[in-house]
Amino acid sequence: MTRLLLVGCVKSKASRIDHARYLYQGQLWTLRRQYAESSGLPWAILSARHGVISPDCFIGPYDQTIEDTMRDDHLRLLWHSWVSVGIQRHFGLSQRNGEWPDDLVIEVHAGAPYVRALADALEHWPASLEHPVQGLQIGEQKRWYRERLPAP
Repeated sequence: MTRLLLVGCVKSKASRIDHARYLYQGQLWTLRRQYAESSGLPWAILSARHGVISPDCFIGPYDQTIEDTMRDDHLRLLWHSWVSVGIQRHFGLSQRNGEWPDDLVIEVHAGAPYVRALADALEHWPASLEHPVQGLQIGEQKRWYRERLPAP
């Protein structure tokens, strides 16, 4: 089984260019990032502006939500392409003999709008999406991450 992890970006950002993993701010983001880093899984960031980006990619602050992106037909199609190509490049996936890796699972740690947009972008992929914190309120999500992080 091939298992990947995507962490959705958040609204709060630092005011300077930084590695993507440090640009995003806030307690929920920090918990999600720590979970991804400690999971042992390959992970990347799902960005409303950039698609799928490496945590070590340098980016600057921006003010764009996934809802903004999905509302614009042109941006939505571009974003779907960026996500598809970004996942393939970042995680080194390719079709071998016209087939994808067996049992591809993408674990998504993001809000429902990101999960819906990602599902649309990967509609024809032979991958299953898992959203472990689906339906949990913010406080419940924070608790979920804290319970799964290694002890300091």
